Amino acid sequence: MKLRRTLITAIIAVFAATLAATGSASRVMGITPTDKIAYTNLDKRDAGFDVMLASIDGKNVANITHDGTARKYVDPNWSANGMKVAYTGYYANGGADIYVVNANGKGAVNITGRSVHPGVLNIHPTWAPDGSIVFASNRAGHFELYRIGIAATNRLVRMTKTAAPIQNLDPDYSADGKMLVFSRVMTSVTPGLASLYTMRAVPYASATKLTPPTMRLGERGASWSPNGRQIAFYTDRGVNSELFVINRDGSGLRQLTFNKTADREPSWSPDGSTLVFLSDRSTYTELWMTSLVGMSPGPPVAWQVTFDKQLKGAPDWQPATPVPGS
Repeated sequence: MKLRRTLITAIIAVFAATLAATGSASRVMGITPTDKIAYTNLDKRDAGFDVMLASIDGKNVANITHDGTARKYVDPNWSANGMKVAYTGYYANGGADIYVVNANGKGAVNITGRSVHPGVLNIHPTWAPDGSIVFASNRAGHFELYRIGIAATNRLVRMTKTAAPIQNLDPDYSADGKMLVFSRVMTSVTPGLASLYTMRAVPYASATKLTPPTMRLGERGASWSPNGRQIAFYTDRGVNSELFVINRDGSGLRQLTFNKTADREPSWSPDGSTLVFLSDRSTYTELWMTSLVGMSPGPPVAWQVTFDKQLKGAPDWQPATPVPGS
């Protein structure tokens, strides 16, 4: 899930020496940002998974989906103006729908509607600049991509047209709203080998394969850079899941992380200088960041952002300072 439209002031990148001494994002970055990271986190109060917001130093955490139940609210994705968050809500008896909530946690709305068919999953929302949302759904028997607006009068539009057992998952819009990148699995085996594909963001546009299938999960969690030139993703083409970037035409593949534990689900900062991602390198699944400024000659330095030792998922960086009324 990961739209990045508006540039913010450059994130201070003089951190390598300080990081070695402190190991703390809040002490390294030296800024007081106004934007937030949305992510999924276990809420110990009810044993449910909720969408949390935190400042980019991991502080000022707020639960925006807490309802006192043990439900799963996951896969958050910011609207282009930074005012709303779309996410997936799972039901205890099966099925899932796409919800939208204001960034203050108020006004949650189910925009896909509770299906009358059990086991229908509407998942992985990504927000377009025009306010519509593309998501994956198995309502046709296998996962296709669909688009819907957040108003009650907006109709559902099918974006991909493939045949089972193909599964189309985890879409992300380019910042200009013209392109989608997503994972396509060519087999019914779960979870299946995934390759990245791109397509024009219009119904039934032809899709272009960006990466070949590799091992186990394959290529997943794709996220467009704010300038639309690169795509970050994670893959287990090696021993563990690691972060990679690739140019939008499939050239320039580069591995960013090299660890004995899993790194996954990257999301770009609005200025394109930094990625936030999930990592198990501190034993627990926490949010980490890495700067892409001055990557050569070695891999970029990474630093830990959260430390609460709770299971997390799907971080998404707020694309801009909220703009009321936009």
